[in-house]
Amino acid sequence: FDPVNGSSHFYSNDPKNSESISHNLASFILPDENDVLWIGTWGVLNWFDKKTGKFKNYTHDPNNSQSPSQDELTCIYSDLTGQLWIGTNLGGLNSLNQPDESFKSFDVEEKTNTTTITIYEDEKGNFWIGTYHTGIHLFDRDKGISIYNISEKDGLANNEVNSILEDN
Repeated sequence: FDPVNGSSHFYSNDPKNSESISHNLASFILPDENDVLWIGTWGVLNWFDKKTGKFKNYTHDPNNSQSPSQDELTCIYSDLTGQLWIGTNLGGLNSLNQPDESFKSFDVEEKTNTTTITIYEDEKGNFWIGTYHTGIHLFDRDKGISIYNISEKDGLANNEVNSILEDN
């Protein structure tokens, strides 16, 4: 929708066009500083150039360790440095190196296929991951590991964490 002139355009998947959106069900949209949109659809991360109206799709390739770890995406987050982080269902956490379009995968909880539901960076730069089964994790981005976990055993009401919000 263009609020200036009141016009709108509907984008839909065209299986014959590799530059169309990958699916008609969008779960999340994240604008970035380069005037593009990152769109998570039913199973695929899409990059959308608003100027050209073209999409690029990023899918899991079992033969490529630098592709997303899984196609069931749950969330996307851009940290304070502009690094993109993508959560998946049972595929852990991914970061995207935008210059070479490669993904790096991380297990939030060692030796488990964690479902990452939400990602949050607090005002001190701490990186928090909310999961479906294991509560909240303080994640060390440099080491690529969870360094602290809060779960039901620590008093959390439930191990499914859908959002994180910092208070004063």
